[in-house]
Amino acid sequence: MKTEDGGESWSEPIHCQLGGENGLEEVKEFIPDSVLPGSVSNRDSLFFSMEYHLDMVVDFEGNAHITGLIALADSLQQWYPSYQLMGTFHVIFNNESESWDARHLYSNHTFEGVFDSQFSQYNNPHISSDVDGQFLFLSWIDSDVEGLENNIMPNFYSITYATEDDAYSEINNLTEFTQAMWHAYFAGQSHYVFRDTLPGVGVVFNIPVVYQELSDDLDPLEPVQYWYIEGFKFIIPDISVEENQTATFKLTNAYPNPFSEKVKIKLNVSDSENLEIEVFNSTGQLVKSIPIGRLPKGKHQIEINTSGLTRDVYFLRLKSGKKCEGLKMIKL
Repeated sequence: MKTEDGGESWSEPIHCQLGGENGLEEVKEFIPDSVLPGSVSNRDSLFFSMEYHLDMVVDFEGNAHITGLIALADSLQQWYPSYQLMGTFHVIFNNESESWDARHLYSNHTFEGVFDSQFSQYNNPHISSDVDGQFLFLSWIDSDVEGLENNIMPNFYSITYATEDDAYSEINNLTEFTQAMWHAYFAGQSHYVFRDTLPGVGVVFNIPVVYQELSDDLDPLEPVQYWYIEGFKFIIPDISVEENQTATFKLTNAYPNPFSEKVKIKLNVSDSENLEIEVFNSTGQLVKSIPIGRLPKGKHQIEINTSGLTRDVYFLRLKSGKKCEGLKMIKL
């Protein structure tokens, strides 16, 4: 249901159909053919459910974003969350078109973990936002350990979504090589993240994440000990020209943008420069460095092979010494 007046009035319930003929295509297609029940004649006959394993935020345009675990179900409203029959999804309601869309983010390996025969831990899907509603941060826990069938050795995974660009970062295992590695019990993150702009670095988002400490002899009457994990950041790198440095070259275009395998860069050079291209992913990592060499004055076009890059938002920087020009690109 939707309100536009602070809760004074509400719309009728907005229905989201996951499966069936009018269901969401990415939901109906994510299960491999090899594991579908033999009685399934076509994918429009499949039932799906999210149960209560979900979370929601609203972006800067008022669109609803839901993340959660979707699993195969049946007509009796029973569901079967198991490997290859379940996945973490991003489900989006577009206010303008009044339509739903779904993106399959991750195939979970495990679902439930039981501790001391009385505590159950699931995948704990969370979705957070910056205060402007322009960047969303989707997360979940999973025990991706070979041979393990229960979610008892969890890590914490996260993916960032840029609403204006409709683009995702790579999936990051945030607890890898931290004190919470394989121990991110009941981990979750805050509804909002902290945002700051650091000169020479870029826009930095700090994502507050906590997890619970579990002892060998759990006692539900004892206080719960939570641990805060520092250092979870998402960075949009600063690709602006440095102060007092006048570039004698300019990036004029990148096409196609969004791109798939190759992208062509157009630039103007007003004075001979020894140039280099750097490509950063959405977390600020340098993923490609291309030495161009000295170009004469005039207009130039350079083709970049991007076959090794995953779907993400990228920042391209053309530089010579401390002088640089930048632009943003999206890979599909």
